[in-house]
Amino acid sequence: VKTSFASMKASATTAGLAVGVLGANLIKGAKMASSLQNTYVENSNLMSTAGEKQAEVQKNVNKMQADGKKYSVEYGESQQNIAKGYQELIKRGYTSTQALGSMKSILQASKASGDDFDDTMKVTTSTLEAFGMKSNNTATQMKNTSKVANALAMAADATSTNFTDLG
Repeated sequence: VKTSFASMKASATTAGLAVGVLGANLIKGAKMASSLQNTYVENSNLMSTAGEKQAEVQKNVNKMQADGKKYSVEYGESQQNIAKGYQELIKRGYTSTQALGSMKSILQASKASGDDFDDTMKVTTSTLEAFGMKSNNTATQMKNTSKVANALAMAADATSTNFTDLG
């Protein structure tokens, strides 16, 4: 009887710990989801304030969210960092379509070079702007961002430096 009771007590303790860990993870997940949603709301507000039409803003925020989910899995960057990356682009004066056209190439460059996503974002965008390569056309923006990001990644690799040093 004592061993049965001890076994049940141990099982109950283990189950209690598991429930506690599960509860903590659920709370953490809810906070992360809320933070992510808040970032996209901020992005939406920034785009509207910059003069983009509300229908266009909503369409592109939905696209950013869908791309963020896909890119997170594809490139191993958190959805929150990707949402903040879109925000960085918007704050730098990029329209929502320009931001959408730039994100994939910046993520690819970050992963190819092994450099921090934020550093890759800042150096790539400042280089695009310095050489007048920012475009209102999404296809051209994608092409230009890819060209700059690839050139920077190759230069970093060839010279054993990183995006920050090149910036």
